[in-house]
Amino acid sequence: MKKLTRIVLVVFLIVLLVPIGIVFLRPNLIIAKDVAKKELVLPTSRFIAWRGTELHYTDEGNGPAVLLIHGFGGSLRNFSKWLTC
Repeated sequence: MKKLTRIVLVVFLIVLLVPIGIVFLRPNLIIAKDVAKKELVLPTSRFIAWRGTELHYTDEGNGPAVLLIHGFGGSLRNFSKWLTC
């Protein structure tokens, strides 16, 4: 019985500590806005001011307009394969 309790406790600690370690020990990939604007801008990039912030968009292709909006943490590069369709 002691052995089973010890195994359950170890598994519980692993299940609890691994996600906490992943959250707190992962590298910080956030870069400054000016660095992002310098390094990630595309030839088709455009910027507009809207409600106190600057929005980045691209206008590419022919035909009817299609608005693609990425989720939080995404980027316009999420749709790069769609541009060749």
